[in-house]
Amino acid sequence: MTTPTLNLVQRARLAAALLAAERGWRVFPLLPGSKQPAIRQWEQRATTNPDHITAYWRAHPDHNTAIATGPSQLVVIDLDHPDHNTHPAGDPNRERTSGRVRGKDGLSMGGATSGAHTLTQLARHTGATIPDTHTVTTPSGGTHLYYRTPAGSRLRSTAGALGRLVDTRAHGGYVVAAGSTTPTGAYELLDDQDPAELPTWLHQALTPKPPPTLSGGPEVPSDRLAAYIATITADQAHRIATAAPGAHNKTLFVAACRLGELVGAGALNPVTAHHMLKQFSAHLITANCRCTEPEIEATITSGLRTGARNPRTNLPGHHQHHAHTR
Repeated sequence: MTTPTLNLVQRARLAAALLAAERGWRVFPLLPGSKQPAIRQWEQRATTNPDHITAYWRAHPDHNTAIATGPSQLVVIDLDHPDHNTHPAGDPNRERTSGRVRGKDGLSMGGATSGAHTLTQLARHTGATIPDTHTVTTPSGGTHLYYRTPAGSRLRSTAGALGRLVDTRAHGGYVVAAGSTTPTGAYELLDDQDPAELPTWLHQALTPKPPPTLSGGPEVPSDRLAAYIATITADQAHRIATAAPGAHNKTLFVAACRLGELVGAGALNPVTAHHMLKQFSAHLITANCRCTEPEIEATITSGLRTGARNPRTNLPGHHQHHAHTR
């Protein structure tokens, strides 16, 4: 069987995948002209094996390349452009307050004109600097800043945790590699230096905070309350399990809100609620849809937070204790 000859663009795409692997970054294929994975269980199957990479891209020369950030020990800061914001108004993964956006530590990002502007404001507020690092530009006018994950750290991907138009890709996420193309343009290498280590101030901002504590301590639920909670959780689990592919995110967000209302009332431990929702939604990642683990995580977190701000009242056999929420 004759190996097909690759054209210039296809050879460049293969070379980019091999170069990423040489750096120790685990790569996997995306569909041609797309940001959608071409394989299932991409995080587990991403590889640095040059023979496997060469064989795959010679057989599928038009496939784009992605880097699984978590297994590659990378944290990539995704600085978006307003005209190409992937989280439009109304998306529960974005938290807005009176038209102004707040980062994870309550820093106002109002007036930010781009993700780069937001990050610059955040650095200025904390008296820190943004170190130069490996950088890729995106077709939308955005920028990917590659940083090494600090030793012993296991950060997860975030959506808007640092502020407006700034997402991060770590465990559970991936980035489209330089050399890949979409109908709107190409991902291009801007700075080829080795990634700097994620600065301490960003590491601290991205480290998950402890779950909200309950004033007065959690109560042991009565039999009536336990049955009430079990009914609600079973109903939401059923709704998630039977949701149509196009309604996965909305259904999961509503379910997280319902359980968040119990958390806000002090009737359900926030860690337990989060764990249950993760179990209920585990099948969505492998279902016939485009749900990703970072999106599911962000939806659960946002829904629980929203519900906790509106705690349920008059619960059977329960004396109300409100959770502290930010």
